[in-house]
Amino acid sequence: MPAFPSAELLVFWGGRQFGFDGFAHNPADYAKSLACPALFLHGADDPRATLAEGRRVFAAAPAPRKQFVVFDHVGHDSYAAQQPERWRGAVQPFLLGFFPPPR
Repeated sequence: MPAFPSAELLVFWGGRQFGFDGFAHNPADYAKSLACPALFLHGADDPRATLAEGRRVFAAAPAPRKQFVVFDHVGHDSYAAQQPERWRGAVQPFLLGFFPPPR
């Protein structure tokens, strides 16, 4: 199914069903309230959520520990499927900071 107009229709219809304007949401506004560590993963070639938009959300987050990882040559796809080693290299150290392996 093509992204346009499908995505726009889903946002419109979901908002209509639940009584909100789905197009009025701004992820950077929500990021401002982050109070936990955050790992931001972004595809450099994502046509739906641009790298500049991802960086703007990241910049708005005051998280005590935050990290931004860019996946080159990846669009709006699964980073784990497209670049599994790079994905693991980003996610594993982040999670091990909270859940160290048992000794």
